[in-house]
Amino acid sequence: MWTPQDFVWIEEVSSVSGDATWTYLDSAGTWQRLLYRRRDRVVLGRQLSRFSDERRQLVVRLVADGGFFSLNSLYPQPDTPVEGDILVVACRHGSRYHRVVSRPPDDVPLVCASLRDVVQTPDAPVQDSEPAPGYWRVDTVDPNRARRVLRRGMLPVRDVQSGGDALPLSLKQAVSSPGIWVPIPRNEMDESEEVSRRLDTLLLVGGTASWMAERWQSAASAST
Repeated sequence: MWTPQDFVWIEEVSSVSGDATWTYLDSAGTWQRLLYRRRDRVVLGRQLSRFSDERRQLVVRLVADGGFFSLNSLYPQPDTPVEGDILVVACRHGSRYHRVVSRPPDDVPLVCASLRDVVQTPDAPVQDSEPAPGYWRVDTVDPNRARRVLRRGMLPVRDVQSGGDALPLSLKQAVSSPGIWVPIPRNEMDESEEVSRRLDTLLLVGGTASWMAERWQSAASAST
């Protein structure tokens, strides 16, 4: 069974073009796909659809029966030199969360390949939709990396505790949902640029936790 906070997302990055897709399925059956270009930090397109109850239960069975939460976080192991495309599969189910990074086609666990195939094929029509003007995407940062970033002073730094009230609402939402693309509404675009000092990356710190926040624009916003 799905609980309200459950989700699965799939990210595929092409080593040739640099383009990538991020496909997201939530517990209510809402399906979304973003197409983006990392080198330009631009979201190129957005698609929407829905999953039926039967299709969602298939995803749950794959996660539960395929041993997803028992997988390593990285395939192949870190000491193995690799090049090529990247596949990331992340899932929250109940109290458990796990993210697996793999290198297709040779180093992809079977359950990750199965989840990719199912989640990327909704059983309702797919409709093109205009991307939001911008997006935040936040990921947790380990303490050693955070200290290196602070020491080098290369990025803007914001304290989410002492200065949290000054952060845009969309950025606060992104901090609470690492890995999820959170839309920036048009009325927060200027504020979001200011909080990141017009750069596309900033470091957020709070207590013992740290996050790296990326600010993306839609292709339409980037061209204006």
